[in-house]
Amino acid sequence: WVDGYNVIHVGKLGAGASFRERRAELLARIAASGMQAFVAFDSRETIHGVAESVPRRVEVAFSRDGRNADQLLLDKVRRAKDLRDVILVSNDRDLLDHAPLLGVRTMTVAAFVKLLKPVAERSPPGTRALSKREVDDWMQWFAKPRKPDEPEGG
Repeated sequence: WVDGYNVIHVGKLGAGASFRERRAELLARIAASGMQAFVAFDSRETIHGVAESVPRRVEVAFSRDGRNADQLLLDKVRRAKDLRDVILVSNDRDLLDHAPLLGVRTMTVAAFVKLLKPVAERSPPGTRALSKREVDDWMQWFAKPRKPDEPEGG
């Protein structure tokens, strides 16, 4: 269970990008790593009602009504029936001190970021050169069928 903005800021994910892009990068990197996760974000910006793209196995929550991500995470810990597979990720000292008292293991942001796989950079459409194999495959699938007596290229 992840303190989202804490990981983004301390782990320096997506530096220079918008909060929305930084959130998307964190969620994509968690998903690419194959983790199942609950990610809580402090809601200091107007994001409620905005559709967020959330990968499978990743649940996202935004704090509301003056609460913060730490409170969301602690509430989730208190309500959990089984904490054996739960690790709380944050560098927030109060959260790291309080969580073990509730029976949950913790991990620092630095340790967590090392587990995350980088998101593959996508080239703009049409900018990546195709390999000979890819061209041959495309030609096989999409080339106009030739008549047996028709010369190549005709």
